[in-house]
Amino acid sequence: MNEIVSAISQTGWTDAVPTSYRSAASKQGSITQIDYASKDYVNDSSLITKTAYVYTPYGYDEKDSETKYDIIYLMHGWGVHAGEYFEYTKDLFDNLIEKGDIPPVIIVSPTFYNANSDTGFGGSVSEFRQFHLDFEDTNKVKFGLKNCHYAKATFGADGSVTYAKPVPIPGAVNLSLDPEGESDSFFADDGVYYAIAANNGYKGDLEIAIIPESFVTDIMHEEEDANGVLVENKEVEPEHFALLFEFSGDQRKIRHCIYNCAAKRTGISSGTIENSK
Repeated sequence: MNEIVSAISQTGWTDAVPTSYRSAASKQGSITQIDYASKDYVNDSSLITKTAYVYTPYGYDEKDSETKYDIIYLMHGWGVHAGEYFEYTKDLFDNLIEKGDIPPVIIVSPTFYNANSDTGFGGSVSEFRQFHLDFEDTNKVKFGLKNCHYAKATFGADGSVTYAKPVPIPGAVNLSLDPEGESDSFFADDGVYYAIAANNGYKGDLEIAIIPESFVTDIMHEEEDANGVLVENKEVEPEHFALLFEFSGDQRKIRHCIYNCAAKRTGISSGTIENSK
């Protein structure tokens, strides 16, 4: 018989869920079934189509681009399937939101099984990352962008970073960022043993009505010539900077900071007008 040589001390008890939370709330959310492209992580990683379920709270409007919601991803365990969570927790989520215990949230429940087969639990890690990235990429919700600033970064010889006073970027229109880095799976025991996801930051576009002159001089090192025209300097690399901004509709008013950014020159294009105006 094995002997327990160490144990974690009990710190307290959780409260039982009130019985009323298991009953239908007066303000009920909705469950939507979606099909999404994924891989057969259990067998040969071939491309297949799977099903997930999305809970949206009472009052959710897909045309509303101002209200911002947190997203919870629920991955089931061994022997169950994507839709099982909501079979016994939808009323709970409705009541938690209605009674003010939690803010309105979106809840996504995918699956890692191939046709819900009861095997390959190790694939849940790969499935979660793959589905998470795909869902965010194909179902983006755009929010208003405001209070956009940049702060020039200076790197010391010891690796320390100093930031200049933030400078406003008026006329910010849109910010779109996509994660950089590939994921890879290691196979063992006839299945996915573990998955690795590289985090190489983000790559994207910041759309501005008019690029501030301070930005092109501070960051891009453009110089003013004798005629008062800004001229590019190909001998100097652009400076790194921090980008600071807020999203409109965020009730918590979180201020975001991407602290190590690099910008490149904007593209230029033109075309011949075939018909006179």
